[in-house]
Amino acid sequence: AFTVSLWFKLADPCTNDYVTLFTNGNGPAAATGVILGVMWQGMTFGELASGTTFQTLYPTSPYRRCMDTWSHVVLSFAEGKAALYDDGQLSHEAEARFSRVLHGGYPITLGGSPMTPTRQLTGGIDEVRVYDSALSADQVWSLHLEESCRAGAP
Repeated sequence: AFTVSLWFKLADPCTNDYVTLFTNGNGPAAATGVILGVMWQGMTFGELASGTTFQTLYPTSPYRRCMDTWSHVVLSFAEGKAALYDDGQLSHEAEARFSRVLHGGYPITLGGSPMTPTRQLTGGIDEVRVYDSALSADQVWSLHLEESCRAGAP
């Protein structure tokens, strides 16, 4: 079980299909690790891998980002369930096709990935937290409210 929480802002629109905000070693040779990113449309996504299978969480409705505006994103996983939150609100929840996520061959990286150097973030990341448990929706909302002033968010 784990939760990744961070604030980010985009300085430029994504020029590739996505940019990486956080990865815990996603890489070869098997499908391993976690990616938390922003697609070119400005929507966040989470990708989890078990060693043999990938599963991607996309928001059920697009959540656009404005340039130079802080946004809070959270990815949580436990007991075969994964959840993605945008600014404290649940944006997608799914049953995982596996019960654990394997760490990949690279170190934890913020704002990019050693596997995909063209998918680097142009902008900022702040208030990064990694938990060894899955936060509940209420805990995510409380965290969002607690950090919103420090990250310069409205």
